[in-house]
Amino acid sequence: MSEKRPCRAVVFAYSSVGCECLKVLLEQGVDVRLLYTHRDDPGEVRWFDSVGDLARARGLSVLTPDALSGEVERVRAAAPDVIFSFYYRSLIPMSVLSLAPLGAFNLHGSLLPRYRGRACVNWAVLNGEPETGVTLHRMTARADRGNVVDRIAVPIGPDETAIEVFQKLVPAAGAALRRSLGAILAGEAGG
Repeated sequence: MSEKRPCRAVVFAYSSVGCECLKVLLEQGVDVRLLYTHRDDPGEVRWFDSVGDLARARGLSVLTPDALSGEVERVRAAAPDVIFSFYYRSLIPMSVLSLAPLGAFNLHGSLLPRYRGRACVNWAVLNGEPETGVTLHRMTARADRGNVVDRIAVPIGPDETAIEVFQKLVPAAGAALRRSLGAILAGEAGG
C-alpha cells in the first residue's frame, strides 16, 4: 500500500506570527516547497522574530523578491496544493493565488471584518477596543475579504501597548492554524 504524499505548500510569511505559523506547518508534516519573506531591514528596530532566520535554521531556502509578479512560474513549478500568507506585508497577485487547488489562506491580525489592512493591532489599541484577535480566511483579489475559516479573540488590557497585544496574537495565530489545518488540507475549509 502506498503512503499518501505530504501536502505541498508555498508560504509567504513575516514576523513572529509568520514564524509561529511556519512552525505549525512543519510540525504537521506540510512540505513547504517555497518560502517567501521580506528582507530584514538593518535600519529597522526589529522587535519580532525573523522568518528568514527560522527558515534557514530549518533548512529551507528563503526567497525575498522585490516584486511577486515575476514569481508566477516559480510558484507553478513548485506545484503547491495550498498557499499560505502569515503577516506577509505585500499583496499576493491572483496569478499566484490561483495556482493552489486547495486554495490560498491568510492569517490576519484582527477579528475581520474589523481593522482590515496594516497596523490592525495598533488601531485596535488606539481606539480602545476591549479585544482583538486573529482571523484565518481564504484569500481573494481584495485584501482581507475572503470567507472566514477560523478566528480567535484575545483581550486588550486597559494599559497594554500594541507590542504587548501583538505578543498575545502569536500563540493565537498558531492555535487557529493548528485547529483548521486538517480541514484546509482536506479541501473543506472556508467555502
